[in-house]
Amino acid sequence: MPRGVGEAMAGLAGCIGVCEAALGSNLTAYVSGAASASEFAAWADDDGVRMPAPMRERIGAAVEVVAIFAASNQVGMVRAWLREYGAAGASFTPAGLIRAATSHEGFKQVYQAAADFVAQPRQVLTESQAR
Repeated sequence: MPRGVGEAMAGLAGCIGVCEAALGSNLTAYVSGAASASEFAAWADDDGVRMPAPMRERIGAAVEVVAIFAASNQVGMVRAWLREYGAAGASFTPAGLIRAATSHEGFKQVYQAAADFVAQPRQVLTESQAR
C-alpha cells in the first residue's frame, strides 16, 4: 500500500477519511451501503464504532481501490473510474460491485480491474495537442 494512504489509515476513522478525501462524501456513503451521506455520517460518528461490519468491510475495500490508484500516482482518476459502467467487467459500476459484495471474494474482481486499469499506458497530451 502506498505510504501516504497507509499513514492516513490509523483505524476505521482513517479509512473513512481516505475515502472521503478521494471519493467525496456521497460516493463514500454509496460504496459503504448507506442510503445517504447523512446516514453514513451518523454511522461514522464515534469513529465508526457502531458501524455494521459489512459497511466497515466495504469502506476497507474502497480504501484498497484508492491505494491501487495511489500506487500508480493516479488517485485523481479513482472517483470517475468507480462510477464507470463496465469498468470492472460487469454491467455494474465498480462502486456498485463494492456496495453489493457480501464477502472479500466479491471485492477481488474490483481490485483486479483497478490494477488492470492503472497498468494501462496513458497518453499525455501536450497543450497544442489538446486544442
